[in-house]
Amino acid sequence: MYPFREGDTSATFRNLVEKATNEIKSLDNEYVLKTSQTELEQYFVEKVLIEPLVLHTDELYIKNQSGTQIDVSHDFRRAVFPGEMAIVKGTKVDSAIPFEGNPMLWQIRASTFSMGGYPEIDIRNNEVVFSISFPDDSAKSKRLRADIDRSIKSLEDAVGYLKRYVDNHNNSAPNTIRQVLARKRELAQSATGAIAALGIPVKRANSQPTFSVPAKRREHPAKWPAVTTGKYEPESILAQLYQKFLKSIKNDGISVTLIL
Repeated sequence: MYPFREGDTSATFRNLVEKATNEIKSLDNEYVLKTSQTELEQYFVEKVLIEPLVLHTDELYIKNQSGTQIDVSHDFRRAVFPGEMAIVKGTKVDSAIPFEGNPMLWQIRASTFSMGGYPEIDIRNNEVVFSISFPDDSAKSKRLRADIDRSIKSLEDAVGYLKRYVDNHNNSAPNTIRQVLARKRELAQSATGAIAALGIPVKRANSQPTFSVPAKRREHPAKWPAVTTGKYEPESILAQLYQKFLKSIKNDGISVTLIL
């Protein structure tokens, strides 16, 4: 594939946060109130964090070499008539560099990027592989090495540009998630409290609601937060109702109707 062509960092990172935000908003209110705030926060923060690419250029090695055919019709050093096709036997060398980080980053482009272009690459088992070809009748190791180094440099530059945007995202995204979770919990408390304040008994079916577990993004993500059994009770509202009831009995000395 040709790297850094499928989109830009701003849109990609924004979509990642929006997806997590929408997932939080769709959570059941009672689940949000009964589960651990810390676990829930850890789970969603890990979903939006991105591991930056790290190229281990010191571990560069030749992965494969094979014969190929090369068009040299544009080589001014050869006696080729204009418009004439000239094919010679050549060799293709596949160079591989191990890397760490999210492979998705090889597809997107930072807002800052090089205009020099990039080599066509293949991502295989946490390695980036690119190829250099040369005619067998003009094989020169210095020129071959220069071509390889040029390709490595272009990839290193792109990875460096991307890291700045990844770091900025990783610094800001967790705070966004915390704010969304806090707002969700606030709304869940408000909704649950309003129902409790009605003074109408709530009877539930024996079956417990099921929650779909979001797909895992990392190899070792935070666990989907567990929830305790039983019904969530907004204690502050129940306490207020109880105090109001006692005060009314004391004042009237008779039966009392609560008006909320």
